[in-house]
Amino acid sequence: MSSKTNSLFIALYLLSLTFLTSCEKDDQGARIAQTTPACRLTKIYNPDKPTDYTIYKYDNEGKLTQAISYYEGQEDMVMNYEYNPQDQLTKHIVKNNRYWDNGRQTTKGEVTTLEYNQKGQIAKYVQLNSIPYNEISYQSKIETTCEYDLEGNRTKNLQVTSNSTTYHTSTFTSIFTYQDGNCIKAQFGQGAPSEFITEYEYYLDMENKQRSFSQSYYYSSLSSMTPSKNMMKKMTASFTQYPTSNYTIENSYQYNTEGFATTQTIVQKTQNGSATLTTIAEYECR
Repeated sequence: MSSKTNSLFIALYLLSLTFLTSCEKDDQGARIAQTTPACRLTKIYNPDKPTDYTIYKYDNEGKLTQAISYYEGQEDMVMNYEYNPQDQLTKHIVKNNRYWDNGRQTTKGEVTTLEYNQKGQIAKYVQLNSIPYNEISYQSKIETTCEYDLEGNRTKNLQVTSNSTTYHTSTFTSIFTYQDGNCIKAQFGQGAPSEFITEYEYYLDMENKQRSFSQSYYYSSLSSMTPSKNMMKKMTASFTQYPTSNYTIENSYQYNTEGFATTQTIVQKTQNGSATLTTIAEYECR
């Protein structure tokens, strides 16, 4: 994994843990309104490489409207967000200005539309991809349907990918298991050669204040397991057919007085050694 890819992975991972809370769920998993959060995220960056960073922009109602990532001070990726009158994210648009495809640098576009059920949960989302970036045509389509348990946790994703050029279609199933409000296991690609399993441990004394916001507005949470109640302490990844690729990630945090994570230190361990990366989050707080 390149240093750029590694930095981006860590940065986006931090984002999933440090977004703001704007709603919570009732016992049936429906979204209900909540007060304005004490802090909102404005920037994340790697202190060892401050020219790699992401900034976040909001509308007057506090909804995220745009996130822009920079690499070596140059605009790298632009993410735009659109909502329906119920303040649910309905479209997520990504333009990657520095995408590498078969050894050449080009652009890539991703447009994801989301549909909700009567409980306010995502029932289906469809992602269209284009290389190079094109607002009209696309090369691949990924359609995902979602299932939930009685607590409103997402338990299954069924993903169907089709290619408009090769007409090839494939399926990919993900299963999520929860305990006391935390996702403790995720099985990606169930039964496929590429299957891998991630297991999670948590700081049970540290609440993930950004849980509901992440589920409502952050794309990585929208497309995967339900955000957990507590802050993640450790993740262990195991690959069914490629055990030499197994790794662990250990997290530690520092918080501001409002309880938002301002510093995340990640130690990633593989059979080849370990690497440490620290990411800083900046907020606007009331």
